Amino acid sequence: MSHHFSMATVFRMTPYQVLGRFFIKLGLNLPLDWEKVEDMQPVQKAYQMLPPEDRERSENILKRITALACKEGYRALNEAAKLCDFPKWEITHRKTATMYQKVIWTWMLYPEIVEKALTLLELDKIVYARKRYGLPVGDVDVTDEMLKSLKTNLQTLFMEHEERGRVCTVEVVERGSGKYCFFAYPDDYPESVQQHDDDERLIGKTECNTFEIVFGLNTEEGTLELAAKANDVGQKMKGLLEETFIRTVYGIEPPPYIQPRFVIDMLKNERFPLATDPEDCVRAEISMFQIKWNYRDRSTRLGVQPGDSIHDSISCYESRKEVSRHKAEFLRVRIRFFFGPKPDRRAGMITVEIAVPGTCDIGSHDPVKIEIVHKYLRRWGIALPQSES
Repeated sequence: MSHHFSMATVFRMTPYQVLGRFFIKLGLNLPLDWEKVEDMQPVQKAYQMLPPEDRERSENILKRITALACKEGYRALNEAAKLCDFPKWEITHRKTATMYQKVIWTWMLYPEIVEKALTLLELDKIVYARKRYGLPVGDVDVTDEMLKSLKTNLQTLFMEHEERGRVCTVEVVERGSGKYCFFAYPDDYPESVQQHDDDERLIGKTECNTFEIVFGLNTEEGTLELAAKANDVGQKMKGLLEETFIRTVYGIEPPPYIQPRFVIDMLKNERFPLATDPEDCVRAEISMFQIKWNYRDRSTRLGVQPGDSIHDSISCYESRKEVSRHKAEFLRVRIRFFFGPKPDRRAGMITVEIAVPGTCDIGSHDPVKIEIVHKYLRRWGIALPQSES
């Protein structure tokens, strides 16, 4: 997890000699002998004497450096270095270098790696709502002509179905290993707003904002994922967007979309083991069930605090209401995954909420932890293989 940005934190966490080289790289010669600086007070004082525009320029860069001065950022730097064809960029760093020191040195020596890493960090935050399987396996040739065709076809789709999207921009980011992220920015419906003009008169003005659609293509797996805000794109349009993308990129008719399916009946059994592998350093526990006890009743949510037994709560409810879990319909479950610390991973908790038959919300942007969650949902039989859906 990245740190909250503050100049004081940067001054504390970075060796002063490295800070000196950073400011010199920016053309800002602070009146300090960096070899003799021993605490941050004179650094802060000298920094405050800079003109406001120079402070703003340096802070904008250091904010980006701070975003990468963490384990997630370092992983992004490693991936970016390979994509930028600098696989041995780490040899320029001392083994004892701090995270801030490594990122600042990278920015000074290989600024393109830093820019690519920041892009990769943003890509990892994308939450995809749908995943389509069965596409051809093997890399695709992403050309300017393809992007132009995709832009035109998306414009046509939105204009025909929703009378918006007259203008659209399409961009692509390659992640390597057959992974691509296509970003589409169609125009939304025009909106009227009131603004003051230069003479401070209140006038009406028409604006046309864009909204974002992301297509995540994995050509090694033959899968396509889609991300778009629910209030921007409805479910029916999401399917049409996927079909348009597949026809444009592959030139084939799209395979049918297979709705993911989840089952949670086995979790009624209090002895059902949520077993995990020791090397993953993770444990799981159920914190909430939504249960419909019979066809006449409304559903009931039963939850517990971390460490308490959900099944004890269910047993108490059964005794009080004279009902049985074995005749009830379990509609929803919330599972907490507690991740212990590892050399390449911070400790933390992820909450997963599953509603049968086909909804799974994972409260995290960490792709490593998300993959571990999916691994156990499949192993426990909660997430069914696509062929069974």
